[in-house]
Amino acid sequence: MQIAFRWYQKKFVALTMTLTFLSMSAAMGQTTFEVTKNYYGTNTDTGTLAWAIHSSNTTTGRDTINIAAGMRIDVGYTAELPYADGQQTWLAKFTDSVDVNGNGSWLELNPSYIASNAVLHTKTNPEGYYGNHIHNNDIMIERSVSYAQLGNSGASNAGLDVKISNLNADGLASFIQANEGSTLTVDGGDYVNMVSYFGTTGVGLGRPVIEGKPGTVLNLDGVNISNHIPWASPLGPTPNVEIFSGSIAGNNSTLNMSNSQIDKSHAVGAIMWDGGTANIVSSIISDSGGVSVMDSDEMDGLMNVYNSLIYMTGGETLEGTNRLQAASSGEMNVVASTVLFDGWRIDTGNPDYGNFDGEGNGMPLTATLSGVLRLESSAIVPITNYLPSFSGGEQYIPGSYAYSEFDGGNLLADQYSFVSSTSTQDSAAIKTLFNNSNVRTEGDSFMKYTDVVRYYFGDLPNGAYPLLNGSLIKVIPNAGLGGANKLINPIDGSEILYDLYGNARSRYGYRDIGAVQYGPTAVPEPVSFGILTTVGVIIAARRKRRQR
Repeated sequence: MQIAFRWYQKKFVALTMTLTFLSMSAAMGQTTFEVTKNYYGTNTDTGTLAWAIHSSNTTTGRDTINIAAGMRIDVGYTAELPYADGQQTWLAKFTDSVDVNGNGSWLELNPSYIASNAVLHTKTNPEGYYGNHIHNNDIMIERSVSYAQLGNSGASNAGLDVKISNLNADGLASFIQANEGSTLTVDGGDYVNMVSYFGTTGVGLGRPVIEGKPGTVLNLDGVNISNHIPWASPLGPTPNVEIFSGSIAGNNSTLNMSNSQIDKSHAVGAIMWDGGTANIVSSIISDSGGVSVMDSDEMDGLMNVYNSLIYMTGGETLEGTNRLQAASSGEMNVVASTVLFDGWRIDTGNPDYGNFDGEGNGMPLTATLSGVLRLESSAIVPITNYLPSFSGGEQYIPGSYAYSEFDGGNLLADQYSFVSSTSTQDSAAIKTLFNNSNVRTEGDSFMKYTDVVRYYFGDLPNGAYPLLNGSLIKVIPNAGLGGANKLINPIDGSEILYDLYGNARSRYGYRDIGAVQYGPTAVPEPVSFGILTTVGVIIAARRKRRQR
């Protein structure tokens, strides 16, 4: 009898707790708002994205916005929008925590203008290579819009937590800006053809696709940025540091980025971090410049690049940002990663050039203004050959140094890193520069193709595979599951078990140098002279790995 009473007593307590929870949930307004209309709408237009965001902001508690699967939402507008920041106009502002389920839907805009020379510029046909200035004589057809801000700029937004899943954008100026103290999580999403066409003031304002203000946390997983071209021209250098803007940027904030890609984006470097910590894990940066970290006035800057590939091409559109740069006492750790730099594609005709002393030094590695750049089990291979180009000019500035220290900067490498020697920096010079007589500098590393005038790396993914039986294969011992040299994710402390393409990160207890484990038995000949990133293969492999 007593046992039966206790059983009913427990059931009564559990039921009471459930009812209490449901009652609290209802009181807190935990509601799902369904988006079913394919235009942005207004705050009172039920079923639109504008209505869902407004409703969530005005309903207490964490809500859900659920967008109909695969829908393309036209975010063009005919009237002034409610949130303006200079020329930057935002569709929305999140002021309460929410989960946004994009379900593969798209925010779509078609910004365009007619230049004074009567040329129509669209999101896929920007002016020159650099994005756009909108001049006074140009005719605006549809101006650019950015998606959303988290919280209010300059205010404390502590506790504001927004998660966006599988929501894509095409043709916007930027996607999202997290204001002070907020937390943003982006799980999946493609952001393509991001251009900045604003008013006729003679200034083309550009912003990162994703940006974090002081005190924010950005958690990005499975994010893919392609063709982000926000600026009218590359930013000029200072005498001792290359200026970065970044497709992803932060100030005194935290970035945790994994399984992501930035491709064919001319945003003045792919990632810029100024104070705080940026973790870049199992990600690919291709034809988008490099990454930069520096200390801010408030916080030390730390960037960790783990199990990632930085594939630097891009020619004149990128110029001096084709580098990994640790500046102004910032610290960069490059671990089990690969950096491939195709020097032939860099424009040498620009007298400004943006490389401190005018000689193209420090691409792909720069430590300047007391910055520290440290390599661990990473492969750094530049092609810096000096051969005549198709146009009769030079492929690469002769006499330049791929690895450079300026103004107290410090380059370091461990005995498991491979730093390829060049025509101007031989093995002895590299070992002295990197403060390690055991750093590896010689031997075959990656497949290089040649035609009558140049060498070049192969297309991705094959171009990033180390050569079988080459100097990168089976180098790091005790690197298997649980081994002393296992690869640890700096974001969550877990062990990294797969490379960028889903291969086991070690074999027989050994790990290869760089970001990709072992190569295919045969590398097919590229079909063209250009380097074309096979994004679909990379994304498919990455998504397969995420499912594991």
